[in-house]
This record gives sequence, structure tokens and C-alpha cells, in this order.
Amino acid sequence: TQGRSFTARLAWPSALRLNPRALLVLLLLVGCLASALVFGLAHLSLGELVPLTVLGMGLGWLRLRSGRLAPCVLMHALWNGLTFSNLVLLAS
Repeated sequence: TQGRSFTARLAWPSALRLNPRALLVLLLLVGCLASALVFGLAHLSLGELVPLTVLGMGLGWLRLRSGRLAPCVLMHALWNGLTFSNLVLLAS
């Protein structure tokens, strides 16, 4: 590490430089949060941005934990079903 430049040492915090797994977890977390925000924004409803972003974080976590997309599709379908049921109940 003595041969590395000062800026190279600043570019990577020492904890991440020493632990590649920590870097991977950090990158997955940042990617999941960014994806969740895009998911919330894609629905074009400012009033529902927060709950949809939270749903997006849940979907991202589910995808990372399961390694499959099918549970995410099921969770999204259940969310849509509950939302539709609430709209029907509120309309009557």
C-alpha cells in the first residue's frame, strides 16, 4: 500500500478495500435502492411514491434473497389485487 497514490487510497475506504464482500453488499444495496426509486417513479403518482418505493425495496430484497423473479411477480400481483380491492370497497 505504500506505493499507491494518496488519491487511490482516498478512492476506496479501507474497510471496503480489505473486505470485498462488504463492497458487494454495499453495491447490491445501492442498486436495490436505486431500482426501488425508479420503480416508485415509474408509476407516475407523486402521492404514492413512498409506498411504491417501499414496495420496490421489498421486491428487490425478495429477488436478492430468492434468486428468482417469480416470487416478485407474485408479490406484485398480490399488491395490485389488494389495491384494486381497496378501490372497489371505497367506491361502494
